[in-house]
Amino acid sequence: MEINIYINCKKTDSKIKSAIDEYRKRLSPYCHLNLLCSKKAPSFSPQKNTYHSVITSADRNAETISSEEYAALLNHMMANGISKICYYIGYASEYPADMNFFSITVPQMSSQLTAVALSEQLYRAYTINNHITYHK
Repeated sequence: MEINIYINCKKTDSKIKSAIDEYRKRLSPYCHLNLLCSKKAPSFSPQKNTYHSVITSADRNAETISSEEYAALLNHMMANGISKICYYIGYASEYPADMNFFSITVPQMSSQLTAVALSEQLYRAYTINNHITYHK
């Protein structure tokens, strides 16, 4: 599984990058995680094996799901041939309303901090799906 996280920024803060790199290392047996920065919303074309989702704050009426529900969603996607997931953080107003929107947190966070939280939730989902103890 390839997972791309697009963040609306020029460059990630070194502490943010370090945190995401830790999750990237932990996720490496399960997926390939990429972090991509761009001030302009990336364009995309719908593809059969790719899932696109905009991560937003809960105030946009986005769906908020639990870690267990997110783990089940990842399992469902993989079982249905999805091999690539693209998440877009900080671009909510630039994508159509019919796109997949979901929130990983209720409070408003910076785009970069949201990317860390998303990376953590990805790791949490993979530990649930693989019956691995989450905490060391």
